Amino acid sequence: ALSGVVYRVLRTVGIGAVAAPTDTEGAPPLGIGMLGAAKVSKWALLYPARRLARHVRVLSVGARDADRAAELAQRWRIPRSGDYASVLADPEVEAVYIPLLNGLHYEWAHAALRARKHVLLEKPFTSNADEARALARLAKQQGCVLAEAYHWRHHPLAARLREVVRSGELGTPLHLEVTTGLPTGDSLKAALRRTFRLSRAAPSAKLDPALGGGQFMGQGCYSVDLARFLLGEPERVLNATAVEEAPGADTAMEAHVQFARGVTARLRSTALSVGFNMHLRCSRGGLSVTNFLFPWLYHTLRVAPDGQPARTEQLYGGGETTFELQLAAFEAAARGRSAFPTTPEDAVSNMALIDAIYEASGLGKRPSRARVG
Repeated sequence: ALSGVVYRVLRTVGIGAVAAPTDTEGAPPLGIGMLGAAKVSKWALLYPARRLARHVRVLSVGARDADRAAELAQRWRIPRSGDYASVLADPEVEAVYIPLLNGLHYEWAHAALRARKHVLLEKPFTSNADEARALARLAKQQGCVLAEAYHWRHHPLAARLREVVRSGELGTPLHLEVTTGLPTGDSLKAALRRTFRLSRAAPSAKLDPALGGGQFMGQGCYSVDLARFLLGEPERVLNATAVEEAPGADTAMEAHVQFARGVTARLRSTALSVGFNMHLRCSRGGLSVTNFLFPWLYHTLRVAPDGQPARTEQLYGGGETTFELQLAAFEAAARGRSAFPTTPEDAVSNMALIDAIYEASGLGKRPSRARVG
């Protein structure tokens, strides 16, 4: 209902009941620093940190532009601001959140781990699987938590989705369809250029292959994570096709992937579509999800067993956002109370499949900006 959506939005921005106390009462909040001032930061860290003020505190923000960092710190009442290095040098910062451009993930996650900071790293994890493997090794050596920020996995919908698939109610999986995408200014400009046959412009930073960019990197990566979450590890990429805005810079991608026992998946992503949806066809029925990415806002899970009435399920719990649940899980892992639900090795597998899809499309995997090791 609309009233439920309104309530969850208001709760997200700090209007409503505060987070309930847990067994960490009396323990100091986890000190977190932020590398970068990306727009996603307020949803992934700053709003959730308000909800979880007993457990986490944002202490410092760093940005390439010192004035931008200072303005963000003032607006959100963050005690300190500066550049990236100053955040990592802060002894009170125990962990960092990194929402930088994909091509900068490896460099600054590596630096953070070397400084023995726990790391919550935005997706996609790195520019390629080689970088991901190097970070996973370093995190293990340093004894630090290294977590990839696929926030949707922390919502009750994810667990319920996997539970239905594994229950056998629908038989065995046969074919998965996943569509991901949200319009962006860059994608709309690219579409206009193609429509009116205008000259191509240089790719934006988020599409630039040299910066780990591309539509499939930024939004299609969710389809990869969902497919592996439900079907396990892929056997091979059958084929992939891309719409290229500039050399190597994709604005749309479609990939066909084969999993064990002949199960297949079609993963489609375009910035001109709206939504993050999936349908799984099984031997005795099927299921569909509308809005698997932001289920805290609104979603539907439709389960349709053969020969029985279809049913629709919705799971909202206490109204927590996926970002809030993710931050709570990260804090618990950093404090050693529980393991983070996904591992660095899981992130490596995501990047390996993304690499394979880009290679199959002919665009090639995203290159590394610095020496990896």
